[in-house]
Amino acid sequence: MTEDRTNLPPSASEYPRIKNCPGFLNLKRTIVRKDETDSEDAASGTRCHAAYAGESVELSDEERQLVDRAISITDNMAVELGFSGDDVKLIKEQRMFMDKMFTGKPDRVYLKGNKAFIPDAKFGRIQVEEADKNLQLRGYAVLVFSEYPDTEEVSTVPIQPLVTWSPKPVLYGLKDLYFARDELNSALIEADNPNAPRHAGSWCKYCPCQQHCDVAREYALSAPMKNMPAEITPDAIASTLTNQKLSDFLDRAKVAEDIIKACKDEAKRRLKDGTPVGDWTLKSTGSTHKCFQPEVVYARCAEMGITQAQFMSCVSIGKGELEAAIKAATGCKGEALKAKLVDTLAGCMSEKRKAPSLAKNVGKLKA
Repeated sequence: MTEDRTNLPPSASEYPRIKNCPGFLNLKRTIVRKDETDSEDAASGTRCHAAYAGESVELSDEERQLVDRAISITDNMAVELGFSGDDVKLIKEQRMFMDKMFTGKPDRVYLKGNKAFIPDAKFGRIQVEEADKNLQLRGYAVLVFSEYPDTEEVSTVPIQPLVTWSPKPVLYGLKDLYFARDELNSALIEADNPNAPRHAGSWCKYCPCQQHCDVAREYALSAPMKNMPAEITPDAIASTLTNQKLSDFLDRAKVAEDIIKACKDEAKRRLKDGTPVGDWTLKSTGSTHKCFQPEVVYARCAEMGITQAQFMSCVSIGKGELEAAIKAATGCKGEALKAKLVDTLAGCMSEKRKAPSLAKNVGKLKA
C-alpha cells in the first residue's frame, strides 16, 4: 500500500544512519527527491512485503514461494516464542509513533499479555544484522513499547527466507526497553542539532543522500592504499595492509560497490536510450529457463524408456517448496511441520558447508 511519508518524523528504517551519522537528517531535508522508478528487485520486494502483510497482490511463482516460506518461518517462530492461541493479537503494517519524534511501520506485531513479538521480513539475498545488533528492529521494539506501555518483554527477529530458515531472535526485557528508548532519544536529539556531523561507513548503503554527500564520496573513493606503486599486484597490496587498514578498506568497499553499481545502472539506462557512453555497449547475457510442467517431461521421458530412477537423478528438491507442500497437504504448523519435514527427508540428504562470509560486527545492546 502506497503511503505519503512527506511529513513523517524520522523512521525506524533510518535509525542505523541517524545513530551513526547524526548529520544525515539535516542533509536529507535539503534534498528534493525526484520521482524514480524502482528497480525490478525493489519492486519485487515491495510486492512480497505487501503479500506478507496480507494484502492481495499479484506475485510470480518465485515470489509466492518466497512469501510462503517467510510466513512459514514466522509462524514457526511465533509458536516457539509462545505467541499462539486465541489470546494473541496480530497487528499488520500499523504505523506507530514515539512522541511524534520517531515512527515506523513493522510488518507484523504479535501481542500476548504484556509480551510482544516483532518479525521483520527481508526478501533479499544479503544478510542483515542479527537481531541483537539490528537497530531498525530495536527501533520497532521502542515503538511497540511506546504504543503499548504495559509491555514488559519484546522479542525481535529478522525473517530472511533466502538467507536462513532458523533466525535467532533477541529478547528485550523491561530494563532493556527503557535503555533502548533513552538511547534512541539521545540519537534523535543529536541529529536535531543543525551542526550535527556526518560520518561515512557501511550505513551509507542504500542511503538516499549518498550521491549528494561529499563525506560518503570521499570515504568510498579514498582507498587506504592509494599511494601504493602502480605496478604492485592486488594480492601483494592486500598482504601489506595492517589489520586496521584492511578493516578500513572493507568498510569503504561496501560503499564503493554501491557507487559502481549505480554507475553501471546509469550507463545501461543511457545506452538503452541511445546515448553513447564511450566505448561501452550493451551485451546480451542470455536467458534462464525453468520447467513448469515436470509431469509432462516425465511422461515424455517414460515414452523413451527412461526409468523413474534415471529421471529422479535429474531432479532437485527445494526444502522451502517441500515444506509448503507438506503444510498444504497435512495442515501442520510450527514444530509439527518441522518434524514432518525432518521425517520426510530423513536419510535422504547430504550436507555441503558453505564457505564463511565476512560480516561486520556492530555493537550489541548494552544496558
